Amino acid sequence: MSLGRTTDYDMITNHLIITPQWAVIPLEEADRIPHPVVLCTTIHISSDIVQSLFQALLPDEQQRALRFRQTEDRLRFIIGRALLRKLLNSYTHQRLENTPFQHNAYGKPALAPHFNAPQFNLAHAGDYVVIGLDAHPIGIDIEYLNPHFDFNTVLPANFSAEEIRYIQDASSPYCNFYLLWTRKEAFLKHIGYGLAQSPIHVPALQGTHPLLHRFGTNERAKYHYHSHSCYLTNSNHLLSVCLNNSDGHTPAFYEIQLA
Repeated sequence: MSLGRTTDYDMITNHLIITPQWAVIPLEEADRIPHPVVLCTTIHISSDIVQSLFQALLPDEQQRALRFRQTEDRLRFIIGRALLRKLLNSYTHQRLENTPFQHNAYGKPALAPHFNAPQFNLAHAGDYVVIGLDAHPIGIDIEYLNPHFDFNTVLPANFSAEEIRYIQDASSPYCNFYLLWTRKEAFLKHIGYGLAQSPIHVPALQGTHPLLHRFGTNERAKYHYHSHSCYLTNSNHLLSVCLNNSDGHTPAFYEIQLA
């Protein structure tokens, strides 16, 4: 693949699907892990732990949690937001109410710059909640691999012709769809746009690609992004994490024990 004048563009490298070794660690020790890191937990935990996590939320977050009608949606929100707050609190050593999230124009949360805390991104789907932490911006996405989802309806607006062929010619097209989709969404969450920006401009096939579409302002520095994707152990969830200005090393993967 010829990249032409690659210095004119940001670049993205989509690595092979990896099979990480998931280490188990208590929540209280998570702030000792070198970055970048992916932290994962399941929503299938005891009601006592859920209640404890609910109490860790701020009042407005508790009210938001209670508005979810579906139990699994409520659990994903409670566990994800409480876990994130507890993790960040271990870095800032502040009370939770003293570490309010700021949000950019597209809704991506962050802590104020004066906090000595890593940058983060949160995602959840199906049975899992995942959080990515790094010293630099990070994006993460996870999807439940639903074989009954009619993804063909969303292909033309979100994927290039080459990506569509990659999906439709596969022995398991829906798996390839979710692989490319999580890579695209992880990148867009990384740069803080989310799906406010069309994923069609984000190349997601394996290899190194120039980002011909300019994201953000023309004045910012050029970046080289790296995305890593993996199946969870039961292979019916797939996650992708996007890093920038890295040397391409794989992030560490940990399962958080909630007790």
